[in-house]
Amino acid sequence: MIKSYSLHEYLFFLGIFFLTLQGFYIHSLGFSPFILLGISIFIGTSIILKTGPIYLRNMDLVPIFLLSIILLIATLNSMISGYFDIKRFVGFAIFIPLYISLLRFKVFDPLHFLKYILIIHISIFYLQFILYYGFSIEFDPIREFTGRSQKGWGGSYNLPYFGNIIRFGGLFNEPGSYSTFVAILASLLNIKYTEHKNLIIFASISMMLSFSTFGFVFASFLFMSILFHSKYHFKIITIFIFIFIFFAISEYFFIRFFSGEVSGNGLEFRFELLQKVYETYFIDISYVTFFGLGFFNLNINEMLNFDNPINDAGLFIYIFVSMGLVGLSIFFLCTLVISRFRLSYLFPFLILFFSKFNLAWPLFVVVLYLLTRSDKIIFSHR
Repeated sequence: MIKSYSLHEYLFFLGIFFLTLQGFYIHSLGFSPFILLGISIFIGTSIILKTGPIYLRNMDLVPIFLLSIILLIATLNSMISGYFDIKRFVGFAIFIPLYISLLRFKVFDPLHFLKYILIIHISIFYLQFILYYGFSIEFDPIREFTGRSQKGWGGSYNLPYFGNIIRFGGLFNEPGSYSTFVAILASLLNIKYTEHKNLIIFASISMMLSFSTFGFVFASFLFMSILFHSKYHFKIITIFIFIFIFFAISEYFFIRFFSGEVSGNGLEFRFELLQKVYETYFIDISYVTFFGLGFFNLNINEMLNFDNPINDAGLFIYIFVSMGLVGLSIFFLCTLVISRFRLSYLFPFLILFFSKFNLAWPLFVVVLYLLTRSDKIIFSHR
């Protein structure tokens, strides 16, 4: 029997899917048009259609508090430092009405639609993978739309069975971003849908085959989560799949990180950033230590004398650099409250903290919404 969906549910699905298309960034515009479209769907629907009143629970107020605190700290910081980017301010200020519009949507089971979004993303990845390694056909959806190739193309690594390594990113501009988004979607889906282990395994395998370090780490944790909920025979199958993929790709990580043949493997700049952070924030304790250099400050790299993207070292480092100990502490506290101290709820946040996720991405608001609403969804099915 084919399940029928309401207009709200179709729009909800499209809105979240568009918000995952961060990789379709148009440099002349300074943003991805799909992101703007996703935001417009949610806010526009809540205004135009009759979405009904909002029934707020205490848990629903936590994301509003977190978003408001981030906005307050960032604004005060800009007033003190004089560094202010109006585009980032407007972009983040719209997160609060975006979250409120999500609360007004008449969607009985929001997590359900993540399954279809995850299927789309991993299908595009496997299409890229099979076309290239099976038929030597290059398919880059980002290049077709933006004119700029994904960052994983043109690799210089060669492995048995693979040949010249291309690190695919699906509908994202590079493998790390693909792995981050897919891991977040899979971990959210895994909170409730333990029956979708097969889909989550396929997602985990795709992250490992992206040859992303983040992808390997996140996939390993997802495999462990699946093992925890699985029966004995499924545990054996899962372990076998993980070991097989691990040995197939392990040589790549050895060459990249341990052989000494490759310079600039990604670890050096992270250690360099930690040193810069220590020198700036802890040698002399100051206002910056507690409140950071400013979330609306686009000159942070210059002030730290650091060339690489700070986000690439992990979101928790960027939160500390931009909002200091106060901002990071509030963020951690709200995370614990929203997760209810349960590991399955904490896992999506752990991915956010240790990935290159950007707080300026609207999907952050969707993650907060889904985590605050997931307990109501689960209990309503019992």
